[in-house]
Amino acid sequence: MLKEATKGVDRVAAFRSYVKLLDTGYKTSEKLGGELRKQERTYNKLKEDHTFFARHRAKVDVLLRAMRETYTNSTKALRMFEELAQHYPAQYVFDVCKLGSYRLGLVQG
Repeated sequence: MLKEATKGVDRVAAFRSYVKLLDTGYKTSEKLGGELRKQERTYNKLKEDHTFFARHRAKVDVLLRAMRETYTNSTKALRMFEELAQHYPAQYVFDVCKLGSYRLGLVQG
């Protein structure tokens, strides 16, 4: 279309070719704009998921560090904690953990 517009000797034909070219450009721009907005929404959702994962991972790392520093066998203590968390509500697990660290395993020192 651009070649048609630039090589056209007749000004009216060149103008019509430019109008067709602009119309095609606007339609393509609208289509790409819609796709861009869709991709931005997907990107923002992934960004939120990543932020949640990073925060959650930081909390889990703190828990694992505390378990390693507290128990002689931290793997066994973590397994006990996971079994509690699987079978009981979160508040109950929290209350049990508050009762004493000895409930999950053998404490160091």
